[in-house]
Amino acid sequence: MKNTKDLQTGQFSNTPIIILLVLMYVIVAMSDNFKGIFVPFFKDDFGINNTQIGYVLTAGFLVYAVFQYVGGI
Repeated sequence: MKNTKDLQTGQFSNTPIIILLVLMYVIVAMSDNFKGIFVPFFKDDFGINNTQIGYVLTAGFLVYAVFQYVGGI
């Protein structure tokens, strides 16, 4: 077990955490942009109109915004 003096020397790197966060943001951005591509398929498969798909996309945005705040990012 390492003592506290070893932990305070700054020998640990934050690089893996930063890479993971950037990767997560890239995945979220890609999924957010893919929604527009799949809207016509959702409308056809589920038999919904433009207003209803607008409600679905708005609900997704609001949930994303709330959990961004909750997550502290």
